[in-house]
Amino acid sequence: MTIKFRDDFCEYPGSRSRDISHHSAEEFYEDLLEPKYIEAIANGVRLTIDLDGTAGYAGSFLDEAFGRLGHKFGFDDVKYRLELISTEQPYLIDEIFHSVEVWAKDGIHYNSALAEGKDLKENNYFTSVKNKKNG
Repeated sequence: MTIKFRDDFCEYPGSRSRDISHHSAEEFYEDLLEPKYIEAIANGVRLTIDLDGTAGYAGSFLDEAFGRLGHKFGFDDVKYRLELISTEQPYLIDEIFHSVEVWAKDGIHYNSALAEGKDLKENNYFTSVKNKKNG
């Protein structure tokens, strides 16, 4: 099972959330990535995502879209099930799996739309970063 990012989603990825930009990470995750990931689980196959062919990715886009997978499905499952292709920017693969790991361990990023209205734990890495910035 494959998602070719440019063909299946867009050439110009936006930022973290729907209320900030078109083609956001939130839109990608909710409308395409999570449903395809669940389908891959149901079919017992890996999900391949070809990241090439776009104008580039904001770090917040990658963090939100792929971090949510880690939060919901856990690092080990995502690491096993997700195959990433990026010949144009191979460093993206490590960045994405880092986000998956951090979200799996520490939970929701305080900038995420998922965090809205939630009291994030004080030991959450993202909360401590936010508190240091504000303090």
